[in-house]
Formats: sequence, C-alpha cells, structure tokens
Amino acid sequence: MSTDIIDERSSKISQPVFIGILWALTDTSFFFVLFRVYVQISSFRRLFLDDFLVIFAWVIILSAAVIWHVEHKALYELYAISSGTKPFDFGFLPRFNEFMRLLAPLQILFYSSLWCVKFSFLVFFYRLCSRIKAFRIWWYVVLFCTAAVYIASVGDIEYKCSFGGINYILEQCSQLKHIHYENRSFWANCAGDVLTDLLILSIPIIVLWKTRVPLRKKVILLSIFSATVFIMIVAIIRVAVDTTYDQEINVAYVESSIVEYRGKKDFPKSTVHVQSDVEVSTVAVSQIEENKK
Repeated sequence: MSTDIIDERSSKISQPVFIGILWALTDTSFFFVLFRVYVQISSFRRLFLDDFLVIFAWVIILSAAVIWHVEHKALYELYAISSGTKPFDFGFLPRFNEFMRLLAPLQILFYSSLWCVKFSFLVFFYRLCSRIKAFRIWWYVVLFCTAAVYIASVGDIEYKCSFGGINYILEQCSQLKHIHYENRSFWANCAGDVLTDLLILSIPIIVLWKTRVPLRKKVILLSIFSATVFIMIVAIIRVAVDTTYDQEINVAYVESSIVEYRGKKDFPKSTVHVQSDVEVSTVAVSQIEENKK
C-alpha cells in the first residue's frame, strides 16, 4: 500500500470517531429492527420470513462491527507508521497480516447484509402479490438477477490481497493494476447494487399500475416503497464522490466516514457500514407501514 495515499487520508477520521460512529449506527439500526419485531408481533402475533432476513442482516452488521472494534487498531497503527508519527518495527507485520486477512471476510459480510435486505423486500412482495401470474414471472426474474449480482459481488473480491500473505500483499497489492482492479470491482458492485434495487422497486410499481385502487392510495404506497431510493443514493455516494481511478480505497472511509460530511468538498468516497445500517433501518420501517395498509 502506498504511503502517500495513506498520508492523504489518515487524519480525517480519528480512532474514537471511527468507533463512535460504528457503534452509533449499529445501535440505531438495532432499535429500528426491534421496533419492527414489536409491531409485527403486536399486529400479527408472529414473524415472517422477511422479518427474519432483516434480523439476520442486523446480526451480520453486529458481527462486522465487533470485528472492526477488535481489529481496527492495526489500521490506525499503519496510518501512524506511514505518516511518521510512530516508528516502524517488524512486530507490526504479523498484526498487519492478520488485519488484511479479515478484509475479504468483512466485504463478504457487507454484501451479505445488503442482500439480506434485498431478499427481505422480495419475500415481502411475493407474500403480498403471489397470486398474480404475471407478477410471479417477473418476481423470479428479479430474484435471479439479484442472486446473480450477489454472487458476482462476492466473487470479484481480490481474495489474494487478503489471504495471499504479507509478502504478496506488500509487493503486489499496491501496484497500479491491483488498485485499478479493486476500483473497477467496487464501481461495478455499486452499479449492481443500484440496479437490483431498481429491479426490486419495479415490482410494487408494476403491481400498483395494474391494480384498481384510488390514485391517492397508489401515491401513498409508492412513496413508502420509494424509501429504497434513499438507499440507492447512499450506494451512489459511496463511489461517486471524491474517487480517482489510481487511488486505493481507504478502508477507514469504507466503514464509517459519514461523520466528515459538513457540506465540504472532501466528502469521503465510500460509506459501506453506513449503507448497511441505512438499508436495515429503512426496510424495518417501510415494510411495517405497508403491512398496515
């Protein structure tokens, strides 16, 4: 990893802020999920499959937060060494290698949490409209596309730069070709994320368009389902702002950099943990509102 990139980014998110935001977001999404469970049990005396998928998504988020809480010190130690505020010693290398071995699993956890939310929406829509044949056909098309994008997103992770060992990581993974591959994969996965959200959003739109309900109710229902648009905006912000093709993705930014936003030009390039928490919180509320209709 090139030190000039680390120097440029390292001071923008301090350790306490990083951990504070990590747990604030995790706790916030937990209360949304808890509220969802309470409403579902109060209203229906049971939980449905889509509820369990949301709960599982939050468990994944919690697991990722715990891993980051335990292992983030190696990342900030790397920043300190790279910026010259801490002397290098060879004892750091095993800690750095251990940290790098966690990056691929953390990416898998991230994508798994997002896709649990997507599948929760799909299960929810199927439960509402499965009796319509045309809907079922389109639903299976969307399900296939959503599952395929998940497999591709997990499959294009550069596993060798996580599990390849310290020598390979230091010698190969900071080279431009690896940085380009990482950024292309990140952008492609973001595009797949947004595309699958649009496909999922098309399901209630198609159903409502063909359903004889008052226009006012259609608008209300569409506004509820359009909460997913906010999720898509967060996904786009992850890669659309302050990105360059030749620059490595900063992993501290990737987890919780939303705190730096003050309307500044230097808004961080990615908000991965933020997006996971936003998705879980959004689905926890939007499906409750629709169940009430």
